[in-house]
Order: sequence, then C-alpha cells, then structure tokens
Amino acid sequence: MVIRDLTLRSAASFGSFHLIRLLYDEYMYYLVEQRVARARGTCPIAVMGEFANLSSSLNSQDPDKGG
Repeated sequence: MVIRDLTLRSAASFGSFHLIRLLYDEYMYYLVEQRVARARGTCPIAVMGEFANLSSSLNSQDPDKGG
C-alpha cells in the first residue's frame, strides 16, 4: 500500500523506499537460508544450490512456463 501511494503521488522518496524494501527482502531471505542450513547441518551455499536446482527442474517440467 505504501509503494502504491508513493507511486500515485509521484513522491521523490519512492526510489529510496523501494531500495530499502528490497534490502529488507534480501535480508529476510538470508536469515531463512542461514536457519535452514543450521537446521540441516550444512553450509548456506548448499541450501542455495539445492533451491536453484529444484527451481530450474520445476520450470523445465512446467508446460505453462513456455520454456
């Protein structure tokens, strides 16, 4: 709602707010990856690689993706 309101009003602060939101989203992904890695007893790189492999295999199996 905040981004929508800033966009509709052509606010000068939209760019800054959007960058902060993106940073926050990336930080949340980082924390989730760290906790999953700790729970599995592996390194975070292994968790990220496993997710990337899963994502690419699901996209290649999905006929609606048009790939």
